[in-house]
Formats: sequence, structure tokens, C-alpha cells
Amino acid sequence: MKKLWRIVALVVAAGVLSFGAALPAAAHGGDIILTITPDGEGGITLTPVFEGDGHPVEDIIDPVLTATSDSGKKVGPVQLVSSAEGVGVWVTESPVLDEGHWEVTVSITKPSEATVTTEMDVVPLEAPVEVETGMPGASDGDGDAQGPPVVLIAAIAAIVLAALVVILLLRRRATAQARAGGQGGR
Repeated sequence: MKKLWRIVALVVAAGVLSFGAALPAAAHGGDIILTITPDGEGGITLTPVFEGDGHPVEDIIDPVLTATSDSGKKVGPVQLVSSAEGVGVWVTESPVLDEGHWEVTVSITKPSEATVTTEMDVVPLEAPVEVETGMPGASDGDGDAQGPPVVLIAAIAAIVLAALVVILLLRRRATAQARAGGQGGR
């Protein structure tokens, strides 16, 4: 039985190690790229990512927004806050830009310095349109599947399946040996 568990442990360890090699590194480093987008209501959403690997910046950052409209109106500095939408997403707490054309700048100083400036238009929102949806959770509207990546699920399933096959084969072998030993003693 000890041999069985050693084999199972080796199969699981090999699966975890081979799959773990494909996971992104915990420390990203490098330059930070900031992307700002309007939220459709006069607020701003900021998504900082590492330039080298495109992974979200999960560190605490200190984003500050300033903006100037074509009419000369100035907004800011406005501190952005971490969003409830997920790690690495920062937002204005409320709408900060009035209707019009704006040049918007967001800067951070930690974990490293980065700045982005873009132009955007804020227009009044129209009444929402009800849209019939298909299967719940099937897609996020952009065609991207939600939930864990398929590769992750497949890798975990393959590791579990391999471990189960090894257990069943070893159990069958142990049962056959026990039967053979019991019959030879008569």
C-alpha cells in the first residue's frame, strides 16, 4: 500500500510541476502601462498592467486624475479608488466629467511612475435598452467565456484522472496478489 501512495504522489507531483511551469511568475516587474476609459457616466476606469507580460498590477497604486475640457473647465486632482469590479481596476468614486470633450490624464507614483493622457467625449446617456440573454454565464457579451480558463480545468482533470487510474490499477494488482496468496495456502 505504501508503494501505491508513492506512485500516486509522484503522478500528482509531476502533474502539478508540469502545470506550474506554465503559470505566470508572481513577480512581474518592468514598466507599467495605464489605460483609461470612460465609464459612460462621466467617471473614469483605470486598468494598469505590466508591459512585459500584460498581467494586471495587483500592487497598491496611487492614481490621480486631472482633466481639462475644450471649454477650459478643469477637474482634479481626483484620487481614484480600487474598484469592486476586481483586482487591478481603479475608478473615480462618482462621475467627475461633465458633458463635452476632455483631455484626461492619470498618473501614479507607486510602485513606479507612469502617466497616460487621452482624449474622450462625455455624452448624455440614452435610456437603457432591454436585451434578451442566452444561457446565463455563457459569455461576457464580448464572446469571451467567463470562469476559469479551459486549460486550467483540463489540466486539473487530467491530473485527477491519472491519479485515479493509478490507484485503480494498483488496487486491482493488490487484490489479485491477495487472491493468489490465499489460494496457494490451501
